[in-house]
Amino acid sequence: MSLSLADRWILAEFNQTVKAYREALDTYRFDIAANILYEFTWNQFCDWYLELSKPAINKGSEAEVRAARHTLIEVLEGLLRLAHPIIPFITETIWQRVKVVKGIDADTIMLQSFPEFDQTKVDELARLDKEIEKLDKEINSIETKLANEGFVSRAPESVVAKERERLATNNAAKEKLLAQKGAIAAL
Repeated sequence: MSLSLADRWILAEFNQTVKAYREALDTYRFDIAANILYEFTWNQFCDWYLELSKPAINKGSEAEVRAARHTLIEVLEGLLRLAHPIIPFITETIWQRVKVVKGIDADTIMLQSFPEFDQTKVDELARLDKEIEKLDKEINSIETKLANEGFVSRAPESVVAKERERLATNNAAKEKLLAQKGAIAAL
């Protein structure tokens, strides 16, 4: 499978939704929990992700199609487990059909574990910021080295050329990460 940016985005959004939903349930704020569920289902999953996954499913490579279908069923099944305390009869009915596609042998959604927040999947933006910060430090270090006349004049040309190549590679990597961050932020 080859997860697209949209696939990774919806998985991260679902993870954040699980966190907010569980916090609302833990504080007995069922009104907030229902609203969180509604907002994610309609505004993120149905409105955005379904539209973003259509090109991958219709025109993507085999790996992209598999990734999009996997993500769709993974999020839908998790969403059903998440919504079960609020709309049990509807989720049970839909889950009975989804479990076949997902390959689950259990008899009922009631015996499935409740979705849990996974800290390792926290926000392709915080992680991207950390990577960009790391590249900035590396770029600054190389630029400082190359700006030093003593280093440039005394070092062998191959070493200076290698440093310039590292600078170009790091700048290209930073631009790529900034483009990814912009694309995710635009979602």
